[in-house]
Amino acid sequence: MTILKDLIMSVSFESVREAILKLYPDQDINIDGYERVFQKLVILDPCDKDEKWVLDIRKCKSIFNENETYWDVSGLWLTSTDPEQLWGLGYTPWNQWLSMEVNEEQLNIISVNEYIAHCLWEMTYSGFDEEEIQNKVEDLSKRVENACSSEIEIFDLDIDS
Repeated sequence: MTILKDLIMSVSFESVREAILKLYPDQDINIDGYERVFQKLVILDPCDKDEKWVLDIRKCKSIFNENETYWDVSGLWLTSTDPEQLWGLGYTPWNQWLSMEVNEEQLNIISVNEYIAHCLWEMTYSGFDEEEIQNKVEDLSKRVENACSSEIEIFDLDIDS
């Protein structure tokens, strides 16, 4: 079983840089951010979790324009009740990404450098600083909690009185 950390340790950022710029040419302005994240992933330890995740990277057709395609990076949560359901990983802590299993079949379709480039793009979609990303997650959770509690209060109102 190969995990994302293994792939990252097997390449240099220079080769991943080329893949990022080939796949996402508009990201040349952010290439220093990608390099900082890559270097952090090199020293970061994968988490120990009982949950089993497999990365899934596939080319998809746009629902808005049938002539356009995009790359989707998701996770298969093998311990869920529906192991075929794909899950978004954008706000997943980076040490959890590192512990995710690599879909070996997909490495027959795209190179290791491209695989890592797609993962880096997804990991950094909301920023290049993990603490900042996790603050966004906490803020979003609080907003959802507040919205839900407000909704409950609205429905609990006695409008007959």
